[in-house]
Amino acid sequence: MAPLTRFGIRFSLSTDSHAGAITFDELARVAEAAETAGFDSVWVSDDPSAVRAPGKGALEAYTLLGALATRTRLARLGALVSPAPLRPPALLAKAVTTIDILSGGRAVLGLGTGHLGDHDDEWDRLEEAVIICRRMFSGQPASYEGRFYRVDGAANLPGPRRSGGPPIVISGDDERSLSLAAVHADACAITGPLVHVRPSLEILRRRCEAAGRDMGSLSTASMVDFQPGVPASGAAVAAVAAVAPCFQSGVAGVIVEWQAEWSPETVVRMGRALSEAYGRLEDGD
Repeated sequence: MAPLTRFGIRFSLSTDSHAGAITFDELARVAEAAETAGFDSVWVSDDPSAVRAPGKGALEAYTLLGALATRTRLARLGALVSPAPLRPPALLAKAVTTIDILSGGRAVLGLGTGHLGDHDDEWDRLEEAVIICRRMFSGQPASYEGRFYRVDGAANLPGPRRSGGPPIVISGDDERSLSLAAVHADACAITGPLVHVRPSLEILRRRCEAAGRDMGSLSTASMVDFQPGVPASGAAVAAVAAVAPCFQSGVAGVIVEWQAEWSPETVVRMGRALSEAYGRLEDGD
């Protein structure tokens, strides 16, 4: 399968002051600049801790993605990632379907455990959420009864723009999340330190083999956060160096964090430098 992303950019939305410290116009300008410079996907965080902790704030992920759908033309749009226990899966599927319609078929559903509750339950919740969302994307009334979630003939109309619905990404670097990605996902976003990338890919390979799945049908990407202490003037050079170990490990794409102090012009320089160094997705992929 073609990579889900070659170069993505992710906005971390939480702030240590009020939510207004991150303005939509600022985010939209960066997103517009990023896609013109070679970033083929735009991601936002979906972090419940930002609304639970005193002094924290954040923009709501799916409302923001819907707005960004009207300000971008090419980039895929998704949350990286939504904790499975955070929203009822059928409601989440409806939100992502709406973004898919607004964006002309560019939505992606990113899911993970979020580590919000009992660790013995969170992977089961994640698996049930993926199953329900997949059925909601099918174009047929969705029914499912599991341990945590139940839907009975749930309709999802109008349906997604593309057949089968938005691609589903499962994120993580623990064995159980990677195992679920190998069985259920279209793509896997590997989190954690860079040293986790190669072992995570090996786990994915083994799990795909056990499931009778061609590893080539699972797109892979790695999260890259190289920004602390990197000035805007050095962002492009630092990005090229930071993603090299990821591609050397074998992932198809990388997703870098956006630092609020960087301007759209800095993001353009970074995107162009990455595209020149490593190539971008072919048109139509």
